[in-house]
Amino acid sequence: MLTLKADVGVLLQADGERMTLVDETGHILSGHELLGTLSKLVATSREHAQVAFPVTAPKVFAKMIEDLDGKVIWTKTDIRSLMSAAYENKDGPVFGGDGAGGFIFTELHPTLDALFTFAKALELMAQQNVSLAEARRSLPPYYVSQSDVRCPWELKGKVMRVLTEQLAGEETELIDGIKIYHSDTDWTLILPDSYESIIHIYSEASSQDVANDLAHRYALKVTALRG
Repeated sequence: MLTLKADVGVLLQADGERMTLVDETGHILSGHELLGTLSKLVATSREHAQVAFPVTAPKVFAKMIEDLDGKVIWTKTDIRSLMSAAYENKDGPVFGGDGAGGFIFTELHPTLDALFTFAKALELMAQQNVSLAEARRSLPPYYVSQSDVRCPWELKGKVMRVLTEQLAGEETELIDGIKIYHSDTDWTLILPDSYESIIHIYSEASSQDVANDLAHRYALKVTALRG
């Protein structure tokens, strides 16, 4: 980007559903960073904006949206759930993202559309007179970690059932997998993969060390239960 002296670059996937952006400094925005950046642009541009996030998204982004007088609707991690949140709620989300470069703007249609998202990103940046790098740098700091544990299909149910029993006294949420809240900022999500013999462990915390420790600790729990 520096060589080309361009303001923004975009890489669209072949199916036209997902994208990656590059800002004017050459920094690549993808995953959670891209989700946070676009959701803030949306919430800044619209009063009482509603956005849909998968349960794997950083909670600090939800607070960011709420501080902008917006609202977050949490969904399962599959695209169907994100689309349903956009389609079924008449006054529901105006924007949703899956955390993997896929985004929905309901003013067009309730499905992933990378090209329209790119056009909307340019429009929002122009309206707010900010560059992509400035929008990115305005995000609050967030610390996340992920660990994956191989687990045969026939043992996934047992692992999740025993974990549910062990966590009976904890503050949990069961939108998708088991999400354990350790504090206002720290959480761990244990989520069986829908297609592979894997159980994913996601965590967010007030520091990277704590996030890494939480993901590692629960990966060991899952491993022990798997046997």
